[in-house]
Amino acid sequence: MTTIAPDTLLDDLHPKRFLQVADLLERWNVQALVVTISRLAYEDTIPLPNDIDPTTRKPRIVIQPVLYFVQKDGKEFPRGYLMSAAVDVASLKSATSAKTAGETIGKRILITVGEHKHKAVLRISPSAPKE
Repeated sequence: MTTIAPDTLLDDLHPKRFLQVADLLERWNVQALVVTISRLAYEDTIPLPNDIDPTTRKPRIVIQPVLYFVQKDGKEFPRGYLMSAAVDVASLKSATSAKTAGETIGKRILITVGEHKHKAVLRISPSAPKE
């Protein structure tokens, strides 16, 4: 039997696959976080578990872009920011002036807690962070 460390966040008992609002609010105690982009990747997601593919009879898989970033210690945070909304791409372009995925690497952006349909959500600020 292994005892759970007392400072373990309860959300870490069953960690999510992607960055969550709780990461900003509870892990880092912030409403906004400046990060440096380390890479972009396409990943399989299941946005609507009840959306069943008629041929496979399993939840429909959607491939979506995920943005990964480095932490202050220089290591990549293990859960990326799921860019599931078109506004995320528009904000990323605006904040970095990048035209390609490669041009975003090493750029700094601001991830904030916003609201969508009365729920807290993560958003990329369309403005570059103030240095």
